[in-house]
Amino acid sequence: MVEEKNKQDIDFDQFCKNTISDLKKYALYLTKYNVDIAEEIVQKTYLLAKENQNKVLNHPNPSGWLSATAENLCCQHRDSEKKHANNTIPITDNMLLDLIAIEDNYKDLIEKIESRLSKKEKRLFEAYYIDKIPLKKIAEDMGEIYINLKMFNSRLKAKLAKIICENSQE
Repeated sequence: MVEEKNKQDIDFDQFCKNTISDLKKYALYLTKYNVDIAEEIVQKTYLLAKENQNKVLNHPNPSGWLSATAENLCCQHRDSEKKHANNTIPITDNMLLDLIAIEDNYKDLIEKIESRLSKKEKRLFEAYYIDKIPLKKIAEDMGEIYINLKMFNSRLKAKLAKIICENSQE
C-alpha cells in the first residue's frame, strides 16, 4: 500500500514536471501576460491537482484537466477583480441626491457634473435627478423606449457616482 502511494506521488511529480511549462504559458495567455497572476493561477491549479491526484492521473486527459482548472481559476480571479473595481455598494437614486445635497457647494458640483456629461446625459440628469420627473415620462418626452432609457440611466448613475467620488477626493 505504501509502495503504491509512493508510485502515485512519483507519477504525479513527473506529470507536474511534464506539464509545468505548457501550463505557465497558458496561464500567461489567460491573464494577458500578467506574470504575478499567472504564477498564482499555476500554483492554485497544481494545489487543486494535488488534492485530486487520483482523479487527475486517472482522467482521460490530465493536461486538459489542468487547462480547464486554470481557465476556471482565471475566470474566478477576473470576476473578483470586477467586483472590487466596481462599487460593491449599489448606488440608489436617493443616495446620489443625498451626496449632491451634502456638498457645501452643491451648485458647483452640479456644474462640474454637467460639464462632464453628453447632451443626452445632461438632459436626463436634469429631468430625473434634479426635477425628479419619472423615467417613463422622460422616455415619452425624449421619444425613447422606456427600457432603453432605463439602461441608459443605470450607466449614467455609475458615471455620476464616479464623478461625485472624484470630486469628494479633491
